Amino acid sequence: MIRYQAGRRDDRSWDAVGAPHPGVRHPRARRRGHWSPLTDGIIIAFAGLLVLVAIWSAWSASPVGPVRGWAAWHDDRFGAALEYPVGWSVHDFSASGVGHFVFGPSEWVRVHLIVGPQQVWGFPPGAVVGEGDYRAPQALHDDTHELWSRLLGPMRDGRPAGTVLAGRPAVWSRFEYSAGLLEGSGRSMSGFRAALVAGGQVVLLAAVAPTDDWNEFRPIALQVLRSLRVGG
Repeated sequence: MIRYQAGRRDDRSWDAVGAPHPGVRHPRARRRGHWSPLTDGIIIAFAGLLVLVAIWSAWSASPVGPVRGWAAWHDDRFGAALEYPVGWSVHDFSASGVGHFVFGPSEWVRVHLIVGPQQVWGFPPGAVVGEGDYRAPQALHDDTHELWSRLLGPMRDGRPAGTVLAGRPAVWSRFEYSAGLLEGSGRSMSGFRAALVAGGQVVLLAAVAPTDDWNEFRPIALQVLRSLRVGG
């Protein structure tokens, strides 16, 4: 270590002193503002943690989403109308005289509406009568269990009950199934389905969402179903 005394001048060169020149950085020295490898590692690890948190938040976030308003939908071919949350998509899978419409923000959260003339469903004109009682919707509800199971997946139906939709008697039930073809995963799904006869039309409804998000989606789905209007 070189010591300097006040009042004395040292005229030796840097080579003679044998010390590093002030302009040469020692290999272990750090420039101001540079971090050590340990600090870099901590920063990289923390950044990775932030990425994992972001991924987890996106994965665990509710797929239901907030309701910012309601949009009106109608289809003149089948005389059906309802309201759904603004921002939802509407897909038309109608074929062979039967309307099939799907409303929702994603494949995980959606409402199905299937509607068509009684004849298309195998009921001759006048065969399904008594829109003021529950016999027709009860029969439809029982007969269409297999249809929904093929569309969604093997279903476990709850006990059916009577209600009123579109001003007509309807029969509904709660059900569960394992997500499959439409969702692309085995995640547990919950929903309810309903059947009614309105204006000479057979009407089937189903609302589904992941079981973990069902309680959040249920009031929204009920609002959609209650807004249904068929046959004037």
